[in-house]
Amino acid sequence: MHHIVDWARVQEHTFDNLICLCAVDHHRATVGEIDRLAMLQYKANLAVLNNRYGDLERRVLELFSQHPESDYVDLPGGSELLMWYLVKDGLVTKERSPNNYLNVGGYTGLDAYVLTGAGRDFIARWVEARSLE
Repeated sequence: MHHIVDWARVQEHTFDNLICLCAVDHHRATVGEIDRLAMLQYKANLAVLNNRYGDLERRVLELFSQHPESDYVDLPGGSELLMWYLVKDGLVTKERSPNNYLNVGGYTGLDAYVLTGAGRDFIARWVEARSLE
């Protein structure tokens, strides 16, 4: 745990002033390589992501952030409810997957969730620790 405003100044442990960092980033924050504003924004962004989007939606956003060359991800049909807010917020659109194929049982039911321009902007703001709101 790291105090966003130094312990020496506030002398208290409050949720608003604490952030969980790995050992490397804790050291970087302590020596001033990561500034207070960036930590506050990162924490605020985590709240937006965790309160608005479900686990699958967050994983899809992370996948797109790690593979910026990708335009879409295939998910099994029936994933609409799990992807509801990303679609509703215009960050992805749902389309029939170009990877669909026919098998003995017929249509496999894959859907492509395509990253929109707004989705790319959202991910860029997230990765750069800019406001997501």
